[in-house]
Amino acid sequence: MVRDEKGDSVTMLVTGVNGIGLIELTPSEGGSYNINVDNDRAYYISFFPASFPTGFGLNVNNSDNQNLEISLNSNPSWREMVGSFVNLLIQTNGNIAWSATNSLTGNNTKVTIPKSSLLPGVNQLTVFNPSGAVVCERPFYIPEKNKPELILTTVSEAGLRSRVGLDIGGLNTPLSNLTVAVAYDSGGESGLTIDGYLLFGTEFGEIPKLTGTGRTFSDLSATEIGSWLLTVKSNRINWEKILAGDTEMQYPFEETDHYFSGKLEVQNSTSADKIIFLSVRGKDAVFQSAVTDKNGNFTFKLGTNEFPNDLVIQPAEIDKKTSIRIIPSFSDRYMNMVTPVNQAIKSTPLYISQWGVNYQVGKIFSQSPVGVTVDSMVVPIKPLRYYGKPDKELVMEDYIALPVMSEVFFELLPGVFLKSSKSNYSFSIIDPVAKKVLDYFPTLMIDGVIIDDAAMIANLDPLLVEKINVVKTEYVVGDFIFYGIINVITKKGDLSSIILPDYAIRIPYRVYSSIPQFISPVYTSGSQSQNRIPDFRNTLYWNPEIIPDRNGKASIELWTSDYAGEYEINIQGITNTGTPFSIKKSFKTAFPSE
Repeated sequence: MVRDEKGDSVTMLVTGVNGIGLIELTPSEGGSYNINVDNDRAYYISFFPASFPTGFGLNVNNSDNQNLEISLNSNPSWREMVGSFVNLLIQTNGNIAWSATNSLTGNNTKVTIPKSSLLPGVNQLTVFNPSGAVVCERPFYIPEKNKPELILTTVSEAGLRSRVGLDIGGLNTPLSNLTVAVAYDSGGESGLTIDGYLLFGTEFGEIPKLTGTGRTFSDLSATEIGSWLLTVKSNRINWEKILAGDTEMQYPFEETDHYFSGKLEVQNSTSADKIIFLSVRGKDAVFQSAVTDKNGNFTFKLGTNEFPNDLVIQPAEIDKKTSIRIIPSFSDRYMNMVTPVNQAIKSTPLYISQWGVNYQVGKIFSQSPVGVTVDSMVVPIKPLRYYGKPDKELVMEDYIALPVMSEVFFELLPGVFLKSSKSNYSFSIIDPVAKKVLDYFPTLMIDGVIIDDAAMIANLDPLLVEKINVVKTEYVVGDFIFYGIINVITKKGDLSSIILPDYAIRIPYRVYSSIPQFISPVYTSGSQSQNRIPDFRNTLYWNPEIIPDRNGKASIELWTSDYAGEYEINIQGITNTGTPFSIKKSFKTAFPSE
């Protein structure tokens, strides 16, 4: 037992199934660790908050194929102080698989759970005391019962500039979609596969290190994975926040729209309940408003498309002490893929130099594996003018050109008044129904972007303006009320004729990027195969999305290059039931023997 009163990190020498090594434990608060060793030499560690007395231990036996055996060890003093029963809960990816209340009948209480009632994947066993506080936790792994099996039929050897066919099919399950890459095998063994990433990388930020072992994730036993799980911390489950009711997700699930978020920061004042505007620059005005929460955060919904939007975000209330900070829409925490290398004793592999030569040869002969982008499967949403059909739409080319904007409003837009007082300008609109001037100033826009200074419109060159839209009545969009709208649309529609104020943020934003198409030479005829232009491609094939046929099978054709060596076929995918799978296979290319 090692106690840590201040919450400092503790380094321990631990013996486990993967040998002897050092692990570092950093609790969020003071507490103690209990290190146990099972009969199969798999170690596990239990953490106890400092508020609980020592004297409770948790053993989990995951070696039996049918049942999970749990041992709750407690001494009389612990039971007298904390309680004579505990609550047990097992969850997987937020889904509760099993829960029960167990009395502590003695120093050792056994609990047996049929594995058929548990979900495959990483399970988290949590022990709660009678007051609902977490006593300790223990992760363990339940393998998938029916793992997808693939059949990959291909050649073991091939000549240079020759055809290689790949026939892929599921032995026991239909396939949904595949990602296939065929590249030069450098001999590295990262062990990174889609099943390991989805099961471990998304929750723990890393996967079991397999570099140099010659094994893949599929080769690991449940005991080995369970031992590794005890050295990492889940990024998904935080019982302290859950029990406090703080379950708000930082990145909510995006089902139809993309969420664009930011934070309003105000000096010496509250940033809650403030209105934020979002405008999309263009000839069709797009507008949204949002209200900040208690922390000043706000969120807008954007349609999904691969075309960049020119967004302008600004507060409704202008204050020099106000600033807006854009929050990344995706997590900036990535998997820990760093493998320490002692550069003092390890030289650069020879294939790195060869790949550099291959790249330079490709550049000299203007060869690139990146072609035109793949046609998008998502139909872009045409922007709709948020104020619909305006009360008045003035098309400038229908009239004689006027020298200044004040004459345009005076001569061509009755009921809309542009007034000047020294260097200041203001607009007003007469309500055509009430026959009186609206009580508030109208909202002013240039190219669909809200502006606060009427002088920006008054100083525009009329020759740059294409049309002017005017809404002469009150107009409601969401929770925001416009007391009339004047939108001046320039011929370019790109907001290039004005300079935005400092409090506004302008940002080009693309929800997702288009996918480039991988291209490679084809040597179907004798003249093509005898082409004297060198082909030193390291990657022979890449396709991120292959859709199998109705029988769950796929056939691929690729052509080898002039670069002889061993190539690895790497296939990752998902079955129709959502189960990830992976397969790797190699073949060699060489000059034809004489």
